[in-house]
Amino acid sequence: MGIFTRGKVWIAADRRSWVEYDTGDHKIHFYVDGVEACVVSDAGLGGAADSNGAVGAATVVAAEYGDSIHHTTVLTATAFNGGTSGDAAAKAVGSLLYTFPAGIVVVESAQLVAFATTAAMTPTTDTPEIGLGTTQASGVTATLGAVASTAEDIFEGTAIADVGGTAFSGSKYPTAAVPLVIPAASVHTVYLNYAATWADVDAAAPLLGTGVVVLNWRKLT
Repeated sequence: MGIFTRGKVWIAADRRSWVEYDTGDHKIHFYVDGVEACVVSDAGLGGAADSNGAVGAATVVAAEYGDSIHHTTVLTATAFNGGTSGDAAAKAVGSLLYTFPAGIVVVESAQLVAFATTAAMTPTTDTPEIGLGTTQASGVTATLGAVASTAEDIFEGTAIADVGGTAFSGSKYPTAAVPLVIPAASVHTVYLNYAATWADVDAAAPLLGTGVVVLNWRKLT
């Protein structure tokens, strides 16, 4: 069942988090642990095709709301590979989640909704920072800020509970400036990034993210 059907789409196994389309107010409501976390309108559903962006992997599905200027992009990730964890060392990694269309783009805010990260390793008690940035995280660093400000300029790096599947939800304005203006000549990429001083695990493993990422932005040219 897709997001735009009557009723609920469960986004957590315990059925305490879901997406619901209300045919009365024509809005899409996001609930996390039974509490409404985000609401977007279905006005102008899909917008103009040439003003939408593109997903960065086959494990991400985009639903675009708004018009040719105002956008809410809802990205549903399923086992999205965010990069390989470290092992008894600091390491930052990231993978391309979405690319904005060409032109001047203004990013207003971002949300992660019931976003769970899993890794097939032991232990899974690491608490890495997770964030969204216009550049890919990399290097021997324990925080995204130590990589570069652009590794977390859309959603500031925030520690999650573990890499064993505990869902994380949060809402943030861009880190350095509100809104974040991306000039036409600058990179238009959105990376999902992680950073931590990783525990001594049995073997480093891919960080697989499942959940919803919401980007609120405008296309000016």
